[in-house]
Amino acid sequence: FVLDNHHLLEKEKPFLVCSNTASMLKDTRLAKHFQMDGDLSVHYGLFEGCGETPASKESKSSCC
Repeated sequence: FVLDNHHLLEKEKPFLVCSNTASMLKDTRLAKHFQMDGDLSVHYGLFEGCGETPASKESKSSCC
């Protein structure tokens, strides 16, 4: 199953995903097609293809 441009999920093959991808798979119409093991209690950092650097904490502009 091709979820997007960097997630190719093969049937019956375990695949590590970040919490955002896990949410896309378990909290949408796709949930009935995927089995999720584990939880979000441990953070493993950035996953390959899920961003280059963590989001910056400083804001360069204001909305107000």
